Amino acid sequence: KSTQVEILSVDDNQINHAVVENNLVPLGYKVTACMSGGEALELIDTRGFLPDLILLDYMMPVMSGVEMCERLRLKFPSNN
Repeated sequence: KSTQVEILSVDDNQINHAVVENNLVPLGYKVTACMSGGEALELIDTRGFLPDLILLDYMMPVMSGVEMCERLRLKFPSNN
């Protein structure tokens, strides 16, 4: 895993991804974009680890941000 901070942007609007990337990449962050909750969960499953931060759209078609967050919490329960 890289020492660079990775931000996962999950949003069904490409313009929002562009805003995130345009503001954070110049500051040295690695930004990975997914267009849906399902795509993001698949990426996380494939890699087997979470990014440092997830920017998650609340309202998306098919799977809401809330549902994606619930699924992540089941897969990666808190140690607290």
